[in-house]
Amino acid sequence: MSSPLKAQCGGTLPRDVSSAGVARRDVRRSFAASLSSAFLQELELVVSELVANALVHGTGEIRYRVSGSDAELHGEVADEGPGFLVPSPPTALADHGRGLALVSLVCSDWGIDPGASRVWFRMAAAEPWGA
Repeated sequence: MSSPLKAQCGGTLPRDVSSAGVARRDVRRSFAASLSSAFLQELELVVSELVANALVHGTGEIRYRVSGSDAELHGEVADEGPGFLVPSPPTALADHGRGLALVSLVCSDWGIDPGASRVWFRMAAAEPWGA
């Protein structure tokens, strides 16, 4: 049986450079009372990276959702694009291209839905909420 839902946030974002910041502030407002500062910063990083990827590589509106229980957070970022190209590794001097590597390091699991422009993630809580 899963733990009771503690917090959630999400919405639709315009295709604008401010979108990642808007999502990050919503995540902070929704989860600040429940997560440690370090875990909250990791969650903000994941959401920011995925929203930024949707802005740079996707089309149409960007939608995001994050929810969680005592044990785990899960979320997704999607746009109206037809799907994903296989990401290529960045060159040593590239100033971009490391976002999904960061997501992979921070999340307990994540993936891309085949044929859709949607990335989902799970983050295992390192400590009980509100501790």
